[in-house]
Amino acid sequence: MGIPVWITVVISRFIGGFITGFLGVAVFATVLVANPGGAPAPQSSLVTYSLLLSIVSAGVIGLVMTGLLPALSGCRVNLGTAVLASFVGQMVPFIGGALLTHALLSSRSGAYSLTLMTTATPLVALGLTVLGIAVTAWMVQSSSSGGGSGRGPRYDLYSRARQTSLDEPPEL
Repeated sequence: MGIPVWITVVISRFIGGFITGFLGVAVFATVLVANPGGAPAPQSSLVTYSLLLSIVSAGVIGLVMTGLLPALSGCRVNLGTAVLASFVGQMVPFIGGALLTHALLSSRSGAYSLTLMTTATPLVALGLTVLGIAVTAWMVQSSSSGGGSGRGPRYDLYSRARQTSLDEPPEL
């Protein structure tokens, strides 16, 4: 098809997020149902749960990406690289969100912090997600262009590899 790699990464994240979202809700609901006292779970277990869900999600996204990249974008990447790239892309919003939450909740002025949290959090989350997608696409493109000679494909504006011949002069 020849679509840009970053669009394939977005599609893979949607599909992987949809699959692991059901898994996450099922496990979280089981944990809540298994808690007979109705007491809230400690924060450390919620962070551990979120981290484990991000790892599983990265595996599913990497698997989907490995299948979709050759068909949609025309580049190949092995499963390990795809999982690693999707894990790094998942960790960008995870770590950024944790840092933002910690900064806002440790603030001494409660009303100002709440106002800032309600207005800035969606924008920051969107920006961190876009950054995570960009990092994943960059890692996938870097690894798919690697070859034995050290000369990979040339990319145009939309990150599609252009086919060049050694006999033709390079375009400027």
